[in-house]
Amino acid sequence: ENEKKAVEALKTKERIKEERRRKTLMKEQIDQQKEVIAKQRIAKIDRMKKGLGGMNSEKRKRLKEIIMQRAHEEMQNERMKVAEERKLYLANRVPPLDVDNLSEAALVTKVQEMYNRLATLHSESYDLEQRVIAQENEIYDITQKMTDLDCKGK
Repeated sequence: ENEKKAVEALKTKERIKEERRRKTLMKEQIDQQKEVIAKQRIAKIDRMKKGLGGMNSEKRKRLKEIIMQRAHEEMQNERMKVAEERKLYLANRVPPLDVDNLSEAALVTKVQEMYNRLATLHSESYDLEQRVIAQENEIYDITQKMTDLDCKGK
């Protein structure tokens, strides 16, 4: 019986040793995995710090130049487009001035017509400006009324 107890005690000790050994191995493996993950994170952060996927300064500078050049070209194209649209608008809005073959009396008549047209346009412009001012005042008044109502309601 003592032998059985001794054998059982030895087996228990061996199981305990084996269990401790397994735990230490697992702990070492976990520590190694944590180390690998930490190294990967550090490497990833280093790559991110370098910027643009690890490009060197020369490549970044070249990329910046290309982007700036394209932006400049797009701006020039936009300016040209706006200028062309303006020319088309003016061509449609303002009739061509044919004064080469006109007599002096016809020129005077043409100048009077143009002056009258200009006066009409100025008058329309003034009317529109006054209308905008009136609308802005109306918006201001309505906003004030709304503010007053909000204050009274609270």
